[in-house]
Formats: sequence, structure tokens, C-alpha cells
Amino acid sequence: MADKQRALLCMDKMREHLATEDGIKFLTPPYTGLRINPSIPDEWPGFRVLRRFRGAMYEIEVRNERRDDGPLLIENGTPLEGTLLHVAPDGTRVKIEVLL
Repeated sequence: MADKQRALLCMDKMREHLATEDGIKFLTPPYTGLRINPSIPDEWPGFRVLRRFRGAMYEIEVRNERRDDGPLLIENGTPLEGTLLHVAPDGTRVKIEVLL
């Protein structure tokens, strides 16, 4: 494994640990895909995270827009129903917007 890849993997694990410690762990990988269901403090404007999942790279941006009807996920510009992302093909890059 290249040094850069090893460093990114360590950073990813550290982010997951910190997110769990702060109570904002929001990515869970069921067999069928990647579930995104964040919960952040009201005063946070949002955050961004990169996550490699089953060979695809997910660019996730969470924005706190104070929606009353739950989170809205947008995958590459297309709104989705629910909070489950299906597995993207290996080597692809997926842009996800989460509006809270």
C-alpha cells in the first residue's frame, strides 16, 4: 500500500472515531449499500467528507438547512427517496448532497 493511501486510510478511521465520539456517526454500510443519516448540532452549518466504499469514492456534503421533513439526499444532482445509497460501480466518483 502506498504511503498516501495508508495516510488517507488512517485519516478516514480517525474521522470515523471522532464522529462516533461526538455522536454524529452517520454512515452505516448495510449489505445493499451505504446508509446516510446524519444528525448534527443546530449551530453547525454542515460539513464535508470523502468516503471510499466498495471501490467507489463518495464526496458527501451535509448542509444544515433546518428542513422539517427529514434529510433529503441528492446523488449527482438527482434527489433520492430515503437514506440508502446503492453501491456505485468500482472506480466511480459519486457526489452526494445531504440537506438537513
